[in-house]
Amino acid sequence: MKKALFLLFIIGIFVISCVSEPEDQQNIQAQSNGDAPDWISQIPGDSGDYYIGISGSNTGDQAADQEAAYNKALNSLASAIFTEISSSSEISESESTQDGVSFSYQSNISTSVDQNLQDVETADSYYSSQTGYWYYLRLSRARWDELVNQRAEELKEVVEDLFFDIFRDSLTELKTINRAMTSFEQAYSGVPIKMELLGQRGSVDTILTLRAEKLLGEMTMQWNALPVNFQQGQTLVIAGKVNLSGQNGNSASYDNPGTLTLVLKDQDNRILTEITTQPDGTFSHEIQENQKTGAMTYTLSLKNPFTQDILDQQLNYRYASATQQADVTAKLIAFELESNWESYGLYESVFTGLDNLSPIDLSTEAAGNPIKLRADLSFRLAPPNDWDMIFSYVRCFISLVGPQGEQLLWESPEIKEAGLNEDQANQRAVDKLLETLASNTELQQILGESL
Repeated sequence: MKKALFLLFIIGIFVISCVSEPEDQQNIQAQSNGDAPDWISQIPGDSGDYYIGISGSNTGDQAADQEAAYNKALNSLASAIFTEISSSSEISESESTQDGVSFSYQSNISTSVDQNLQDVETADSYYSSQTGYWYYLRLSRARWDELVNQRAEELKEVVEDLFFDIFRDSLTELKTINRAMTSFEQAYSGVPIKMELLGQRGSVDTILTLRAEKLLGEMTMQWNALPVNFQQGQTLVIAGKVNLSGQNGNSASYDNPGTLTLVLKDQDNRILTEITTQPDGTFSHEIQENQKTGAMTYTLSLKNPFTQDILDQQLNYRYASATQQADVTAKLIAFELESNWESYGLYESVFTGLDNLSPIDLSTEAAGNPIKLRADLSFRLAPPNDWDMIFSYVRCFISLVGPQGEQLLWESPEIKEAGLNEDQANQRAVDKLLETLASNTELQQILGESL
C-alpha cells in the first residue's frame, strides 16, 4: 500500500508539472556554454537544510529535454523525502487489541500536490548540446515539516467534527470511521498523528481501527434454518437477524445495527444474492437455487461496509457470518414437442438444444410432473423457384404449461432455408434454428427466470 500511494503521489507531481512550471523556473536562462556546474555530479552542500532533486534529459530535443528533466528532478526530490522517512523510522505503528490482534499501518507520502509543490524551488538549471537539460530543485526541510504538521492539525479538526454528532446505530459510526480513515490516509506523511479521540489518546488510525473492530465484534448472525433437502428451483426464504451483544460483560454500543448489506454465497464463492436488513437487523428474502445440485454449503455474511481497503483487510475476520448445508436435488421439467412436420431425430435435436439452455434439467418423461416446457415448430413451404428449389419457413414457439394454463415465453423469428425437396428444406431450416437457439442469451435468461 505504501508503494502504491507513493506512486500516486509521483504521478500527481508529473501531472502538475506538465500543467504549469514554477515562476522562478520561467525566469532562469539556461546556460548554453561553459563547464557543467558541480551539482550535476556532486550533491550540493545545502542538502542538510533541503530535500534535493537533481536530474537531466538528453534526447537532442531541447524543449522536450527541459520538460523531462524538470519532471525527473521532481521525482527525485519526492524520492528523497520518501527515502528519509523510510530510513528514519519503522514506518509502522502497531498496537494490539486485548485479543492479541495486531494492527499495522505503513506510512505513505499522500499529501496533496498543491501542498507539496507550492514551495519547491528551482535552485539552478543547465543546458548544453552535449549533456542536455538539467534541473536542480529543492524543498526546505523546515517547510516540509510545517506542511506535515499543518496537515496533522487539519486532520484532527476533521476527525473531531466527524465524531461530534451522536450516532443512531452501529453502521452509521462504521461509515464515519471509514470517512475519518480516508482523511487520515490523505494527511499521513510518516509522522504518527496523535489526539484525544473516543475517550482515548493515541494514534488516530489505531483508535479508529480498534473502535471499528469493537463495533463489528458486537454483531452476530442469526440465520433461520434452511431445509436440509430441497429441490432445484424451490423458493427458499433467507430470514433471520443481525443481533448486537456486548463484550467482556459490557452492553452493546447501540440498540440497532442499522441497514446492513448481507451477501449469500455458496462453497465456490458464487454470489447468490445480496440482502438489505431492516434498521433493527432483521431480514427476510426469497431466492431460488437454479444452477447447482448436490451437497451445498451456503454462507451468509456481512458485506464489507468500508470503502477503505486497509479497514477491510484488517477487519474482515470480524464480519458477522453463518453457514448452513443442504442437499439440492435436481428438478426435472417434462418436455413436449409439437410440429406440423415429422422427421426422425427432430424431437431429440430440439430437446438437446433447449436442455443445454435450461438451468433446470429437461425430462422426456411427463408422468407425475405438472409442469412442461413445450416447443411448437410451425413449418410452411413456398413453391419451387426457377431452379426447382423449395423454400421452407419455420418458427419456434416456447411455452410453459402448468396447472395455471399455458404461458408463451419466447418466439423465434421466421427462418428460411432452401432444398431440393420438402424434407431437405425443412431439415436445413431446423438446423439453422438450432444454431440460433444455441447462442440465444435472451432465451437462456427467460428460461432461467421462468423455470
